[in-house]
Amino acid sequence: MVRLLSDQNFNGDIVRGLLLRRPNLDLVRAQDVGLDVANLQRIEMEVRL
Repeated sequence: MVRLLSDQNFNGDIVRGLLLRRPNLDLVRAQDVGLDVANLQRIEMEVRL
C-alpha cells in the first residue's frame, strides 16, 4: 500500500476526490497534523511519499 502525505500547497479538491473514491486511502494532510519537527520525524519513519 502506498502511504501519502499532502502539504498545504496540494490542491484540496484532488485530496477530497481521492478520499471520496478511496475512503481507505492512507493519506495524511499536513494541515491536519501540523509540520513541527516531531510530526516530520514520525512521517519520515512511516515512509510517506
